[in-house]
Amino acid sequence: MFILREAMFKSTRLQTGIRRRTVLNMPLLPNLDLKNDPSELTELVQTYNQEVMEAACKLICDWAQKILKRSFDTVVEIARFLVQEHIVNPRCSQA
Repeated sequence: MFILREAMFKSTRLQTGIRRRTVLNMPLLPNLDLKNDPSELTELVQTYNQEVMEAACKLICDWAQKILKRSFDTVVEIARFLVQEHIVNPRCSQA
C-alpha cells in the first residue's frame, strides 16, 4: 500500500512538472505602425516595387534565353534582339 501511494505521488509530481513546462510566453513582435511617418510607408512600397520589377525582368530574361537560345541581361536587350531579327515588326508602336 505504501509503495502504491509513493508511486502515485511521483506520478502526480511528474505530470505537474510537465504541465508547468508547456507554458510559453508570447514573443515580442516588432512595431508595424507606420502612421507616424508616411514617407516610411512610401519608401517601403517603392523598395517593394523595385524588387518585384527586378525579379520580373530576371524571370523574362531567363525565359527568353531558353526560348531564343541566347543570353540576355536586360529586357531592353530582348526587345532590341526581337526587332533586329524581325521577330517583331519594327513599325509597330511598341518597337
